[in-house]
Amino acid sequence: SGGNQQKVVIGKGILTEPQILLMDEPSRGIDIGAKTEVFEIINKYAREGLSIIVISSELEEIVAIADRVIVLSNGLKTGEFYGEEIEKDALVMASYKGHHSRTAAGDQEEEK
Repeated sequence: SGGNQQKVVIGKGILTEPQILLMDEPSRGIDIGAKTEVFEIINKYAREGLSIIVISSELEEIVAIADRVIVLSNGLKTGEFYGEEIEKDALVMASYKGHHSRTAAGDQEEEK
């Protein structure tokens, strides 16, 4: 299954004893049960001191697992949140702020 494949990929990454583990959309294409298992594994290694960077578009998962979130939108950093600040509405607002900034910058360029 996709969930088992994802766990194997995580295991291979951990075997090299990295200082930082970078994961791009680790729950994409797997069922809810497998997602839970994958994020339990991620949380286990994070508690043990491994730095884990997760790139995800799944806001609920980000809110559930992250202790720090940096929001990027259209190539711009539009927000940074820690601990209790990490909540879905704040992340959505930060992502739209980047869209607005890019649009405003584009409008200014067109006016020149």
